[in-house]
Amino acid sequence: MHPANPITIVLDRKREVRWTKRAQARNGSLPRPVSFASLTRRKSAFYAICAIIWASLVDRDHEFEAPEDLAEILGSEEKQGEALRAITAMIDEAYPEKKSSSTSSTSGPSPSSSVDSAPPVSTGGG
Repeated sequence: MHPANPITIVLDRKREVRWTKRAQARNGSLPRPVSFASLTRRKSAFYAICAIIWASLVDRDHEFEAPEDLAEILGSEEKQGEALRAITAMIDEAYPEKKSSSTSSTSGPSPSSSVDSAPPVSTGGG
């Protein structure tokens, strides 16, 4: 089920992102799968942003073969902020029962884990 307002981020062009079972499987297939908690760790945050956005791309007609292919596009603080807002929106959409807690905690299961528990992320704006 897709809501009326798709979650989008501008990469090479405007792209829709969703945290679905497919996205979880794509993340799990990576040599270095990431967790949402990685977003709070200085050394792994940038890779986590790239990996989560890459895994959650709805469109299959893109040239991004791996998360690293997004590194140049998501290199600025502005683009990383946009990506974090998209990730927060995806979490809120995928885990509506935990929406209020997604802005108050910094630990959680990996993105490839069960949909039954919501991984929290804290970012500003929407």
